Amino acid sequence: MKRAMMLMLLASVSGYGASHLKYVDGKTYTRNEKDYIMYKKNTARKASANDPVGVFDGTLDLDEITRLSGLPAPRVWYYPGAEKAQFQKARKDTSSPNHLSTMYRAFVMGAGADWTAKNFGRMYTTSLQGENPLEMPYGIAQSSLAITNDYSGHITGEAPYYGDVINEMSAIPLAGRRMLDAEYTENGNLFIQAAENEAPVSSVNLQKNSGNTRRSLVNLDNWTAVSSGYGPEARKLMRAESIVVYQQICGGWGRGWNEGSPYSGSWMDVTTPASGNTVMDFYDREGGLRNGKFGKMVEHGYAKNKCVVSSERSDVASFPLLARAHSVLSSGQVWNGEKVTNGTSYAAPKVAGLAARLQEKFPGMSYHQIKQVILTTASRKEDRLSSFTGWGAVDIDKAMRGPSMLNAGLIEEEKFFTGMYDKVMAKDGVKFFWAEVPENVIWEWSNDIHTGFKAKPSGYDVFDMALTGEAPEGRITSAMTRASVVEGVNIARYVPDEKNFYYDVNDMETRAGLRKAGKGVLRISGKLDYREVTQVLEGKLELSGDSESEIRVFSGAAFEALGKRYIRSLILDGGKIRISGDARIEHFGIDSGDLEVSGKVSVGTLYVRDKAEERKWSSKGIKYEKVVYRGFDPVDALINPRKVANVRHEYFMNGFSSSPLLSGIQDIDKDSIMAGIRKRYVRNSESPYRTYVPGYRDGGFAADRDRDAERFNHRYYLGGTMWYMGFGSNLESTGKGWRMVSWTDVKDKFKSYE
Repeated sequence: MKRAMMLMLLASVSGYGASHLKYVDGKTYTRNEKDYIMYKKNTARKASANDPVGVFDGTLDLDEITRLSGLPAPRVWYYPGAEKAQFQKARKDTSSPNHLSTMYRAFVMGAGADWTAKNFGRMYTTSLQGENPLEMPYGIAQSSLAITNDYSGHITGEAPYYGDVINEMSAIPLAGRRMLDAEYTENGNLFIQAAENEAPVSSVNLQKNSGNTRRSLVNLDNWTAVSSGYGPEARKLMRAESIVVYQQICGGWGRGWNEGSPYSGSWMDVTTPASGNTVMDFYDREGGLRNGKFGKMVEHGYAKNKCVVSSERSDVASFPLLARAHSVLSSGQVWNGEKVTNGTSYAAPKVAGLAARLQEKFPGMSYHQIKQVILTTASRKEDRLSSFTGWGAVDIDKAMRGPSMLNAGLIEEEKFFTGMYDKVMAKDGVKFFWAEVPENVIWEWSNDIHTGFKAKPSGYDVFDMALTGEAPEGRITSAMTRASVVEGVNIARYVPDEKNFYYDVNDMETRAGLRKAGKGVLRISGKLDYREVTQVLEGKLELSGDSESEIRVFSGAAFEALGKRYIRSLILDGGKIRISGDARIEHFGIDSGDLEVSGKVSVGTLYVRDKAEERKWSSKGIKYEKVVYRGFDPVDALINPRKVANVRHEYFMNGFSSSPLLSGIQDIDKDSIMAGIRKRYVRNSESPYRTYVPGYRDGGFAADRDRDAERFNHRYYLGGTMWYMGFGSNLESTGKGWRMVSWTDVKDKFKSYE
């Protein structure tokens, strides 16, 4: 009994002052008192290796899937009655032969044949009715259905500014489940959306300026137009579960490469996703447009490692613009059974395939963390977000080696998911990548890991915008079929919701570190090239690269340095440290715990509690140049597993119309709706962020002042709302009756609507 008590006493002494990972039930600290914080009854949901993976485009064009991808037809996410004509785009996409089947081929290119063979049972597709994010199964969901809506009015001074409010009606096309449903906070999905393709100017009916398209004709994308009306927090939430994919062309243009052409035998090469050695020859460092073109083609030379943005001077371009914070480029080339074709429809499934591979490679990663890996490992020429390329070009090989950046702006988006707030948000504002490795699992990261972008950009990229036009019969149409041109629309290279993407040593909100959690092992062979703390909270962290970070080993956790290593700062804070090899440690603090050394350890400054502690730890063979006597205050990681940040939701249609979803656009009392909106919200011209609204400069908006453009009426102010009210009946759902079925069970139901 006496011996047991003595052992208990020694244990308590050895853990004196040590830091711990603690899960708590009570409310924990919230840094920003303006944040809307909830405490949910449910705990955080883990991404599962059994979650479905959806690939869809609004059709059920699966006739050629086996020939093109080697796959049988996947299951169909189906709602009884979805085959009715009013719910369908079409069973086939007549504008692009074998469109959906070719998308599956592109997915296999991204995921690999091995992954697809093992996991085909998880895959599904759906018709237009089933692409409702509120009803979609949890998992990866990739859509190449592009609906261009009317957003012209959002770049006028009259457009409504919503502030930090999620206005679901206006932003429907940007919506994921997290945005539409105030009760959903699970991060159950990663939505990967194909952006709209560029289009030849010759195919667009320009209502104005038809003879003067000039230099930089660009389509106004949904995100740029609508999101600029929301405040920074709302914008962060709106993009949190999504990646938008634009295309690049690698090895040549790809159009017209028919069977029998000189290049027909090389399609396997040109449709392979770009490597990290890819040269993106499209944009100079001064921000100018090279040779008067957005994308300089490689003189049709078909050089293998030349990848370019696929928009030429004669195109209405499609660029990320203000969607850059969650956008990447991916190779859009693929064989469609007849020729090498290209498009964002095929770029996006490749990214979805990569996401599926990452989920397998790093079990336990959340969908948002998979998003972080894809974005941070993208290849880019400049150390910033780009209006032309977003994060850059997807690099599959690099992504499979784990993250390459701890970016505070990306990490912060996880605060909107249940249980993640305390995990990623520290009291001092620093953000943490939460690496929770499951028990008996090993994650291997081999990239050097940096901090956020270094230089916050300034100024504007200036474009001529092809804005959605109005057909003679008064119906709103796509900018890709009929367009007005507004000249000199400004896209700010930096907007307030992007602040934390750019590292500033003097701004704690922009700084990011790493938290190792979970019972498993995280092996890092790259360099930790960031100065913020690395907290080893649970399990084991093995490091075979150098470290500029401060590594702090908590009680119950272990750290091992392998080989000849340089470590700027290391603190034994109740856990276990093993140094296997020679090491140089500039700052080594020892509070309590276990230390094992096998090799030569050179320390610049040793921090211990007193002289007795100095003798104790120096007996381990540590050689040090200086000693400082000091204690260590415990810095516990207090985690509430039910805490989540939210942004206020508001359906502004409530009270404005009795049954908007039952009426078409022409039947809505738009004047009364607009009257209500004007009472509830300020206008763009009165917004505190009007400087960052597209088209605003020198005290006015380009669309308001451009005499060559059509005058916009109130229909344009509503954007997605008008579209939703006209199309909403096609998206109606009871929430019951959805099921996964075999394609053979439903394909005959859709044939009469081709």
